[in-house]
Amino acid sequence: MKVLFAAGESRWPEYEGPLRDALAEVGLTVDLVRDAAPETVDAMIYAPGGETPDDFTPYTRCKAVLSLWAGVERIVGNPTLTQPLCRMVDPGLTEGMVEYVTGHALRYHIGLDRVLATQD
Repeated sequence: MKVLFAAGESRWPEYEGPLRDALAEVGLTVDLVRDAAPETVDAMIYAPGGETPDDFTPYTRCKAVLSLWAGVERIVGNPTLTQPLCRMVDPGLTEGMVEYVTGHALRYHIGLDRVLATQD
């Protein structure tokens, strides 16, 4: 199985080792590549921006697009994406978003911006 890492050159050093280790741990034999002819790709690891494809039409053999981002708003409306799209779900991302939203709700609720605006 050929898996294309289409998530940007700068991310490759960070993800290559852990991806190879995780694939080996579950017993998958995968040719993890940075570049491949579209018609040879079985699955794609994707993150928007950089060298990622905007047109998924040539990826006729691709069975799934695995997003490294939890948010998929940049890709989900792409009419050329006919493959299943899998978004990342991570407890740390969920916890961080809950804290972010809670913090801003409290900021609004207690009028923190108004208080800060009156200070030197």
